[in-house]
Amino acid sequence: MDRDDFLPQNIKLILISKAGKILQEITSNFQDKCIQLNVLKGEPGKQFSIKVSLGDSSIMEKRVFVCGFGW
Repeated sequence: MDRDDFLPQNIKLILISKAGKILQEITSNFQDKCIQLNVLKGEPGKQFSIKVSLGDSSIMEKRVFVCGFGW
């Protein structure tokens, strides 16, 4: 398999509460094709953030639970 079939090693996917507390975090390994957090459930209207980082680069998006599930 070509290395392009896999994620770069050490990508972090982080679930963060509105207060800034890390609720879940997962880091990609050498042979990961994807990574994912556990199922997100919460009260409708509750805010959270998702952060993806690799090395010194990162992006974070704020989200709101709708109908009890995130996204």
